[in-house]
Amino acid sequence: MTIRWYGLVAPEEVPTGDRRMFAAQALDYRSFPLPAAWQRVSGAGHGGSVVVASWDRQYAGEGGIWAAGEFCDPNVVPEVIEAMYLLQKKLIGPSVDLDPDLTYEVVEHPTDPDSYAMKVTKATVHGLTFVMSPAF
Repeated sequence: MTIRWYGLVAPEEVPTGDRRMFAAQALDYRSFPLPAAWQRVSGAGHGGSVVVASWDRQYAGEGGIWAAGEFCDPNVVPEVIEAMYLLQKKLIGPSVDLDPDLTYEVVEHPTDPDSYAMKVTKATVHGLTFVMSPAF
């Protein structure tokens, strides 16, 4: 039985909780399918993540970039069951994984003029990770 997933993975022109923003049409992608991992323990970066799904396609939609994919077989990757449960309960969410050669500019935060945001203007996505503290 195939279990599909979909959702907003990169809001455009909106600041996230970690003060990142993605400019409209700033993201390119490595060849699909891309990995969709799950990070059980929060920490710096996405270390210790386990691939639990594929990311098969992206499309522009309301609010930014949406993605769709397919969960791995939970008989082969047992972490899939836990990741699916946490996603269903909205306790984890997506964080796009970017290649390190991205370009960005520091801009005034659109809703907090005493702060700033890092606006990504060009980046290549190589996957995503479902994390406990998604940026949006």
